[in-house]
Amino acid sequence: MPYWFGTQDAFNKFRTTRVWTEFDRALSERMMDTLVAFARTGNPSTPATPWPQWAEGTQKFVEFGDDSGVREENRARLDFHTPANVTPSTPRVSRD
Repeated sequence: MPYWFGTQDAFNKFRTTRVWTEFDRALSERMMDTLVAFARTGNPSTPATPWPQWAEGTQKFVEFGDDSGVREENRARLDFHTPANVTPSTPRVSRD
């Protein structure tokens, strides 16, 4: 959360929990910019962080970190609950 809201220094107010670097602060700025852009326009894309528009069949997401960028979801890894993989012990319906 401190990256999204730029509150890194609040964590060090009473004791040093982490030494925040310039990279941390720059990453926080990029993340806050996308949050503000989304609040203003409904589109989180910024010049520094292009955010792909969601489209069915192309599951892309933005990953923030050492190597930030747009990634494509591994759909095969997510298709674990298909009719071919259902066994008699697979729960059919949530009973909450």
